[in-house]
Amino acid sequence: MLSYGRYFFSLSLLGCSCVVLAESVDQPGSEIVITSSRIEQPLQQTLIPTTVITRQQIEQWQSHTLIDVLQRVPGISFSNNGGPGQNTSVFLRGTEADHVLVLIDGVAAGSVSSGTMAFQDLPLNQIERIEVVRGPVSSLYGADAIGGVIQIFTRADSAKTSQRAQLAAGTDDSFEAAVAHQGGFKINDALSGQFNVGVAKTQTQGINACRSANGGCFVNEPDADAYDNRSGNLHLGLQSASGQKFSFTALQADAHNEFDGFGVHAADNVQRVLSSALSTPLTEQQQLVFNAGQTFDQSENLNGFASDGFYHTRRDSFSVLHHWRPSTQQTLTSGIDYRYDHLDSDTPFLKTDRRNLGGLLQYQQQWQQYSTQIGGRYDDNSQFGNNSTSNVRVGYQWQPQIQLHASIANAFKAPSFNDLYYPGYANPNLQPEEAVNYELGIQYDLGALQLNSAVFKTDIDQLITFDAAQNIPVNLSKARIIGQELGWQWTAQQDWLLSGQFTWLNAENRDSSENSGNALPRRPSRSLTFDVQRNWQSWSAGLQLAANSQRYDDLDNTSPLGGYTLLNLRLARQLSAAWQLQASLTNATDKVYETAEYFNQPGRAVWLTLRYEG
Repeated sequence: MLSYGRYFFSLSLLGCSCVVLAESVDQPGSEIVITSSRIEQPLQQTLIPTTVITRQQIEQWQSHTLIDVLQRVPGISFSNNGGPGQNTSVFLRGTEADHVLVLIDGVAAGSVSSGTMAFQDLPLNQIERIEVVRGPVSSLYGADAIGGVIQIFTRADSAKTSQRAQLAAGTDDSFEAAVAHQGGFKINDALSGQFNVGVAKTQTQGINACRSANGGCFVNEPDADAYDNRSGNLHLGLQSASGQKFSFTALQADAHNEFDGFGVHAADNVQRVLSSALSTPLTEQQQLVFNAGQTFDQSENLNGFASDGFYHTRRDSFSVLHHWRPSTQQTLTSGIDYRYDHLDSDTPFLKTDRRNLGGLLQYQQQWQQYSTQIGGRYDDNSQFGNNSTSNVRVGYQWQPQIQLHASIANAFKAPSFNDLYYPGYANPNLQPEEAVNYELGIQYDLGALQLNSAVFKTDIDQLITFDAAQNIPVNLSKARIIGQELGWQWTAQQDWLLSGQFTWLNAENRDSSENSGNALPRRPSRSLTFDVQRNWQSWSAGLQLAANSQRYDDLDNTSPLGGYTLLNLRLARQLSAAWQLQASLTNATDKVYETAEYFNQPGRAVWLTLRYEG
């Protein structure tokens, strides 16, 4: 029987051999990222797999939802309960949906009650950039980051004055509109600033969310389930001549969605994020950074026009970080994080508050061909006591074009309020989840051709998952996730752009119960996206394939969800320097598929989009 070390090595060689076969594009390694270490550094220097998605890519792909964008990232899969605006869960590297820490402009977001993020309600028109960090980073961020971190940056300010507008129409009476204005200003010789303000609206008649012939939704409602989202964003930045920087961000999205349900058929939801940051240099080698924020996740169920239950959750956070660079090759980061979670509901939860205080220390160094990132963190949780996490990451520049990295890291996750206290559903005996991750990876940078591959193993103790037989969440004593990611990009003479990702995953229940050896629900064992972009004169055209293998919807593995392949096509014409016309055809083959049992997915759809920026 192969040892895990030999197993990982063989998978790494498989990833390496793909360089000869795969053709990929330039992904600028000089891009500055912050999520993987909580300090700005070039993407090529990070020792944990990180994907950056820019506004330019979002518009080039003609994406209309955040999930359209995220499914292009290695290691990400999702489940959706019936089309636009319906509940959507994101799985990162085979971990649970609540194992993904979501940050919006540096502030932890999501529902305190469910422990997950309402990805379906985050407006894509208000997003400037996304950084996805794959792998546990609890030693930097504390709980929730077993699978990784998705950080969303809203539309930023700019010293260049400009206006933006977008108008789009599509199948199922779908409609999008967005306008924004940004610019810079000068207060005096020592202080200047920039701002961005924008509003957007999305609506659709939707599709029939649930096929009810077999009672899957406990109700038979073969009608279209509409969705409406109205959002606004404000961003203000100030900087002084002496190096101080201040920023403030406000984002709000108000959504109304209809669904098939027993007694309740619609909901009003609000996502609100307030974020502020202040950085000031202490010396040439030292910097102090303060962050404070507040996020709201509010949901009210509706029966007709009458309220039928509400869940209002609030998360307050504050952090202070000190960065010290004793030399150009060394960085020492220390800091304190505080978080307060509060739940207000007409459902009688046993507890409605939770506090967490954490302290962290991280050291990064580069010398010759070697680089390291070593960190530790201590968290004091008012509900579950103390938790310690750590990580050790090592990189080696084997050749100028090839970098190797290896790491070991652990993480933890506290049960959500729903898991512990929701009447008739909760399990008050749940224990916190703990995980340890091992990883080996390689990156190639051959200019026009870039490729990265990583293999990983994550062992999770006390994994919390839903047991349909008991109708409560339960702890699985052990789960094991083994996987490999492969990403590639290649450009040819600036006219052709090829990119894609392949993920192989074995997410297995290792509990001592009768389900031991079964696959964890809703994780496909193989997923692939492949994208081709062709540019010529004022035209561009693209093709995307998105494929996922079979998965199961339950712990018993008795409810299979078939695999599927989707074909998406797009075409664009630059009418002038400021105007662009786009057209897209999604699910061109009208494939029928499900990512959650009984819940339908959209069929073939056409979109026309007109963009202005000037």
